[in-house]
Amino acid sequence: MKRFDSFSEAVQELFDGLAPSVCPVSGGDINRAYRLTAAGKSVFMKANRKENAPFFDAEVSGLEAIERTGTIRVPEVLGLGTDERYGAFLLLEWAEGRPGKAFYEHFGHSLAAMHLTDASAFVHGGLFGFDADNYIGAGEHPGEQLDCVF
Repeated sequence: MKRFDSFSEAVQELFDGLAPSVCPVSGGDINRAYRLTAAGKSVFMKANRKENAPFFDAEVSGLEAIERTGTIRVPEVLGLGTDERYGAFLLLEWAEGRPGKAFYEHFGHSLAAMHLTDASAFVHGGLFGFDADNYIGAGEHPGEQLDCVF
């Protein structure tokens, strides 16, 4: 997983030097969320204050653990970093579309299978908990959404 020293460095690498549009998207209440788009390519970005960077390290660990179970497809982690404008940020593969009824049924079965998976490779005892502390929410609102930037 790539660690970037700035948002500019990240978009330079991910978009081959093109400046993407940065548009807020809805769906969460802990982090600011954006769709970055340039030349037909989209990336999902979560952002929060710099001091909350450990939140994204924990999220990456959790996504990697879920992926290792082989039960639920997770978005590819493209990188993370910090920046003066966006603070801490996490860049993920963009997932397009709106799930239908079949998706939710399949996801429910996959979630149950994940919880039945032997996790001894990354959980002490292989059954319950996780090998590191994680986050379940935020104590305060992360800040205002920004307008699209082109």
